[in-house]
Amino acid sequence: MNTLGLILIVAGWLYQLSSVSKKNPKIQPNFLILYSLGSLILIYTNLNGGIFPTIFNILALVAALAVYMKLKK
Repeated sequence: MNTLGLILIVAGWLYQLSSVSKKNPKIQPNFLILYSLGSLILIYTNLNGGIFPTIFNILALVAALAVYMKLKK
């Protein structure tokens, strides 16, 4: 499952890079969705693996969702 989470995060970054390459420097909602899903999967798979990776993944998820909510306003 970790691999799936990381694939989603990388796909999100590639999507964002593609958008920036097309002279659109704004953060794309699809990037945030992919990143959030990837982080959520990493949180789920690391619940028993240690507290620090889980905390950092939760922080990344909260930050991505906060940016997404700000963009939707």
